[in-house]
Amino acid sequence: KMKFFVGVLFLVQLAVSVRFDGDQVITVVPRTPQHVKLLRDVGRVTEVDFWSPDDASGVLVGHPVDIRFPGSYAKVAKELLRKAGMSYQIKIENVQELVNKQFDRNGAHTRAGGYDYYVYHTYDEIQQWISDMATQFPTLARQSLLTTSTEGRAVNMLTLGSSTDKPIFLIDCGVHAREWIAPAFCQFFVHELLTLYETDAQVKTMMDELTWVIVPLLNVDGYEYTWSDDRMWRKTRSNYGTACSGVDANRNFDINWSGEGASTNPCSNTYCGPSVESEPIVKALSDIIRENTGNIRGYIAFHSYSQVFVYPYSYAFEDTANADQLYDLSSRASQAIKDTTGMDYTFGPGYDSMYLVSGGSKDMAYNNQIPLSWTVELRDTGRYGFVLPESQIEGTCQEMYQAMIVIADEAMKVNIY
Repeated sequence: KMKFFVGVLFLVQLAVSVRFDGDQVITVVPRTPQHVKLLRDVGRVTEVDFWSPDDASGVLVGHPVDIRFPGSYAKVAKELLRKAGMSYQIKIENVQELVNKQFDRNGAHTRAGGYDYYVYHTYDEIQQWISDMATQFPTLARQSLLTTSTEGRAVNMLTLGSSTDKPIFLIDCGVHAREWIAPAFCQFFVHELLTLYETDAQVKTMMDELTWVIVPLLNVDGYEYTWSDDRMWRKTRSNYGTACSGVDANRNFDINWSGEGASTNPCSNTYCGPSVESEPIVKALSDIIRENTGNIRGYIAFHSYSQVFVYPYSYAFEDTANADQLYDLSSRASQAIKDTTGMDYTFGPGYDSMYLVSGGSKDMAYNNQIPLSWTVELRDTGRYGFVLPESQIEGTCQEMYQAMIVIADEAMKVNIY
């Protein structure tokens, strides 16, 4: 049955369109090792898109799995799951319908009346916004070029604070192209720090005691591609002479590179790349971390989805020296979210709260003496997944802002390990 299942999927994948009409996201819970093996075999099919975990190798007995099946064989996939004794739930009936409805704020995608932080913005709009922030707040914000992408786009960053000689808190958003809510939050957070500096005592302290280095949009090529060609694109857009393009930038960092939870197959969504730091965005971010070793208090990479504070380690079943501190701080941050919007965020080391990942940024950051290091998975838990509608941007930003207040307070006091 399993061989037939995978064979059928391979035969029909050539007919898959870039549009997602009929595509379904199905949640299934493997109950036996045989179920796990079947799902991992399914993961070899290029057009089967694992949403959670983001790679078939992360499938474990008893853990829910979200998979997007192209409409051309969603029916046969469900039938074979049934024959294998696996119950499932259709989480998203038609992915394209969600894509069509994601611009749902006020019933239209409009930006009238100035820059709207509760809608999604294009690459060009975000770059212009970065420049505008530096112009509007010259004493608090400085724009600089982090690097140039594989396709020649500028990857800009902002350095915020009343001075530039304070301990650093480093943030990046949008390393995975389809996770649009991450750069949306980064823009909101920058705006809050800059506009509230004169009137909010907490923000003033955060800006006076820390230097905030923020990359609002890291994977610029992939992000542009999600607007122009394929809303579900995840990776970069580099190509190293293979049939498939793109590298998973969050498997490309120098921490157990190409280990468990990463793929050496260029067609995989978790392809680790041909070499460590092959991606310009990964090399540039890593250089910032290395060049400032001993002076970075905190690091967060914002992702979606799952609503989880994920701290090191993810590449191994191992705890950090300050695991108790990270647990306590993650707990307090998640409680701040609960108190703000009622949303539940879980937390824990990556190997337990999510799944094994090699070559990830937060583990690399921690091993370069950044004591407070996370991947934060924003909304939601799968109802919309990567197609979170604009109507949920405001709540996501408001809740995570309160969590950042808690984290920043600790970062101002923490010792560098």
